[in-house]
Amino acid sequence: AVLLIPVAALMTAAFVKNLINWNFGGAFELAFALGCASYVIVHLFLFKPFFIHVMGHEFTHAIFALLFGNKVKSINVTSKSGAVTTDKTNFIISLAPYFFPLYAIVFLFLFYIIKPQFAVYAAFLTGFSLVFHVISTVYSLKTSQTDFQITGVFFSYVFVYTMNIVIIMCVLSAVSPDISVLAFLRQTGGDVWALLRKILHSV
Repeated sequence: AVLLIPVAALMTAAFVKNLINWNFGGAFELAFALGCASYVIVHLFLFKPFFIHVMGHEFTHAIFALLFGNKVKSINVTSKSGAVTTDKTNFIISLAPYFFPLYAIVFLFLFYIIKPQFAVYAAFLTGFSLVFHVISTVYSLKTSQTDFQITGVFFSYVFVYTMNIVIIMCVLSAVSPDISVLAFLRQTGGDVWALLRKILHSV
């Protein structure tokens, strides 16, 4: 976690730079941005879909458990809390719901497979659900999270923050040709290497 802190800081700088230089004048980019803004309005003035968040949270645990070859024994979801029982777990399974925007990924998949005339709606819903993920995650972190306690609170925060930036950049790259996640990662890697060289020269 300590080693990830400078990486996260440099990654944040590259992320902000990409957003500042992002030209969202295209139809898909504009629809995505409107979707992002729409969820903020919905969350602030209409309603907060906590049950949908909890359901997505627990299903993300289950999906990642299956991806690691584990068995999902039970899933319980209520409007306030949820739980998934698996035979085994690891830190990625425990932290996946905090960095993997399940609904946004589903709509992003639709963005690529539906007819072009409907893709703009999928882009809107991708932005809407991505901001839903970010705000809901921030809200959930205000309370004590058992997942973080199991994995280690300090490590969990740093890892989740870093992974969220990477995933968000992947989504932006998929929606907009103006953003390249590979260029973003190369820039971050170059900045990390430059920082490492400075530290080694100063020792």
